[in-house]
Amino acid sequence: MARGGRITVLTLVLLCLLLGIWQLRGAVSSAGSAQSPAAAVLRAVGPTSESDRVEGRCWRAGPLDGGDARKLVNRLLASGIEAEVAVDIRREKVADWVYLPPLATQAAAQAELQRLRGMGINDLAVVVIGPMRHGLSLGLYAEPGRALQRVAALKAIGVDARIEPRYLERRRTDVLVRSLRPPQTGLSWNSVVCR
Repeated sequence: MARGGRITVLTLVLLCLLLGIWQLRGAVSSAGSAQSPAAAVLRAVGPTSESDRVEGRCWRAGPLDGGDARKLVNRLLASGIEAEVAVDIRREKVADWVYLPPLATQAAAQAELQRLRGMGINDLAVVVIGPMRHGLSLGLYAEPGRALQRVAALKAIGVDARIEPRYLERRRTDVLVRSLRPPQTGLSWNSVVCR
């Protein structure tokens, strides 16, 4: 190839590279001051018309950390997508507590503790704080039926114990979206009935 032909080819390659760089810079500046790639994606896939906001079509993503859920909702709202944080609190029974109700004073509770130990009941303790203060704890039983067995055994020797279920609260934080389609956020969205 002649020297003039090489210069022409190199000039064309250089012009193509410059055009590509110019187009990339234009695309980046038109994206605005997006704080994260997810925010740019959310802006691009926001509802394009009122038909995207359909009554009765909702999506749920989670569980999420509370702070992450609020940030996601703010980004979705900013992009025109109807969204909210949903916190679901469920109480789950984890055990049964066998106890004797509180007595009038700490001294009375200690005296009852000694009396029961004299009867051969050694796995007990005085409750020192809370609404059951000065009561006696006779065990926490996670296995179904064990608390009833314990109360029956105590009743057989003249001790009238009670059972109280113990619960653990479990919190789940999700993001709910009302939209024809789930947002493209990189999360897994499940279709749910709208509230």
